[in-house]
Formats: sequence, structure tokens, C-alpha cells
Amino acid sequence: MGFLKENELLLSIINKSIEAIDENRLQMLVLEETSRIDRKISLEMIIEAYGREIAALILLITGVLWYAAFLNIRTGKKLKIENKRYGLLSNISNECLFEYQISNEHLELSEKCSELFGGQEEINEIVNLLKESIITNGSLGTTSTAKLPVTNGKIGTFRVINSGLYDDMGKLYSVIGKLIDISEEIAEKEILISKSQLDGLTGLYNAITTKEQIERNIKNQNTTKQDALIIIDIDNFKNINDILGHLKGDQVLERIGESLKYTFRQSDIIGRMGGDEFAVYMNDIPSVDFVRSKCQQLSTLIHESNQDLSLPVLISIGIAISTGENSYGELFKQADEAMYLSKKKGGAQIVVYGEYGL
Repeated sequence: MGFLKENELLLSIINKSIEAIDENRLQMLVLEETSRIDRKISLEMIIEAYGREIAALILLITGVLWYAAFLNIRTGKKLKIENKRYGLLSNISNECLFEYQISNEHLELSEKCSELFGGQEEINEIVNLLKESIITNGSLGTTSTAKLPVTNGKIGTFRVINSGLYDDMGKLYSVIGKLIDISEEIAEKEILISKSQLDGLTGLYNAITTKEQIERNIKNQNTTKQDALIIIDIDNFKNINDILGHLKGDQVLERIGESLKYTFRQSDIIGRMGGDEFAVYMNDIPSVDFVRSKCQQLSTLIHESNQDLSLPVLISIGIAISTGENSYGELFKQADEAMYLSKKKGGAQIVVYGEYGL
């Protein structure tokens, strides 16, 4: 405490006042005044006070960052290895991997897709088809099949498997999946189905398939048009087997099958009903005479193709005309009766049901 001008009286009064203050009270006054002094905190002061703690914290943060970086690098390497593994598996298999980004509508395909589908134009078509299948048609999260163009210019059959990826808010942001080429599998199934429908000797429809096909056609027949069912039976086929042998008999049946395919239209149903009996169902015939001429052409062709045999190969034919009002059983019975009338007349005849008093 000081004064600008010396004043002994005032100084004496102040000294006496200070001496009169209690020691504890005086200390409190000193502390109160000291706490009001502004002090600037410097870096040196902080380091001096908390140097060890700060150093330990820096070391801890640095260690955590290095560990996080290490984990990130290791995870990246694992993902790279996994992606490479899946890529290799995709390339050595018949699978094509894809990912569809919802935000930018971008669909990315694996390298295997280029081998399966060819150039960029084909890839673009695949992309459009997948987008339509997954997003537009709502097949997300399902397994379906799709027919897609492949490199050899053919149409392949693929099984499409996909699954959605969602963010924390439950919003779909990506669709991943794969295309599995099942073309060979489908082709094998079709071959098996075809074999189950065909007669092993002649290559024509077997009896069961022939009946099913004819019943379907009768059901869908246009009542304003005529169809025809033809029953064909070989005359004296037992003699051919007994005299020439069963191998020659089988040869005759094979030749008749070839003659039937050659004579009738591709739209006609041709089958072997069993033994030496065959059936043909002709859709939308222009006239009865047209059917009769086809049967005559068949009879001539069969006779000529078997002239190398010592016995003639002749056939009896019965024809029934359908207007859509007959069932399969009724129509077959009519054609069968007409065929037996042909045999009664000496064989090698063509008889239409309704003629000769039938």
C-alpha cells in the first residue's frame, strides 16, 4: 500500500487499522485479493502441470489409431481375398454374379458374365432384363428362372437368385445375386420327357401320349372345322414275324414309322398304339378326300419301301371324321370299326366311317 504524497498521519492511521484486524480475517482478505488477479495460462504451464498425463494420452491415441489402421488393412486384404475367391469360383462354374445399386440404378456384372453373354450389346440387354425382373416385377428375395441370350446365338435358361441389402433405417440400397446356367439341366429334362413320350422302336408318340394329345385337340377343336382320326393296321403281320422273323418284323415297323412321318403334316399327331397298330389325328382337314389321298399315299409308300422282303407289306385303314361333338372314345371306336371293315373286305383298303352302312 502506498501514497503519492507522504502523509505520516494517514499512514499511521492505516497501520493501526491493519494491526487491529484479526489474523484470520487478514489472511482471508489477502486470499480474496490474490484470487482476483488475472493470470494467463500458457502452454508451458499446462505441460508443467499435466505433462505426463498428456504424453500418456497421446501415446494411447496413437496406439489406437495404429491398431485401427492395422485392422482396416487386414480386413481389406481379407475382403480382397474373398472377392478373388468368389471371382474364381464364378469363373470356373456356370455362375454370373451381379450387384444392383438402387441409388444410381447401376448394375454391375462379374467377368464371367462376359463369357456367358458376349459383347456389350448383349450385356446391356441382360442388364435391362434383370432390372425389370428384380425391381419392376418385384422378384426381390426370390428364386426364379429367366431365358437370356448367350454367346452362341441361342437362348439359355438361368436360375436367378437375389437378396436385398438394407441400411440402418431399413431402406433398400443394393441388390446382390447370381445367375446360374441351367440350360444343360433343362435340356436333359426335356430329353427325358421326350423319351418318356416316344415309342422306342419307331420314334413316334407312344400310346399314352398319343391319346393325351388327341384328347387335348378334340377338347380345343373349332366346331366349324373338321378333324380326322385314322387307325392303321398291318395286314397279316403275324405271318411276317413267323416267316421272316421278329427282326424283320421290327424293321417293317420302323419303316412304317418313317413313312408316316414323311406322309403326314408336322401339325398332325402320329403315334404307335401298340403291336402293329398306328394312329394319326389330322387337324383342320380341307375335305374327306384330302384325308383319303394322304392314306393312299401312305399305303403306296409302305408297299414300295418294303419290296425287298419276300412278303408284301399291306395296311388296312379306318377313318373317322370329327366335328368337335365326339369324345376320344367314340371317335376311336368309329375309326377302329372302319379299319376292321377294311380287313373284312380283304385288307389293303381305306374305309371312312359312315360308308358301307357303318
